[in-house]
This record gives sequence, C-alpha cells and structure tokens, in this order.
Amino acid sequence: MLKQALDQRVIVALQGGREYRGLLEGYDPHLNLVLANAEELEQGETVRRLSKAILRGDNVVYISP
Repeated sequence: MLKQALDQRVIVALQGGREYRGLLEGYDPHLNLVLANAEELEQGETVRRLSKAILRGDNVVYISP
C-alpha cells in the first residue's frame, strides 16, 4: 500500500493526537516516513507548514490516502 502512495498526498496520525498531511516522498521498513509540503495538524487545525517532515515510525498510528 505504501508503495502505491508514493508521491501522493497522505494523512498520518501519530500517538498523542497529532496528524500530518503531505506528499509521501519515502519510507523504510520501520515505517519512518518523509513528507514534503507537510502541514502539522492538531484537532484538525493547521498548526504549521513544513517543507519537509520526517516522522518516526514508532509513533505512527495510521496512514490514510
């Protein structure tokens, strides 16, 4: 599924209630993710915009297209 989502916009939920939305640039077997043009969301509201976000796989709850 992740291979098909490369270069597509995804939403990633993390432990603690944070979410990130952005273009999936890459991932590894540990589910570490790289998102481009990312937005950090808290309770559905954009907190900040990032040109690149690296998310640690241990904190990922789900990834949605």
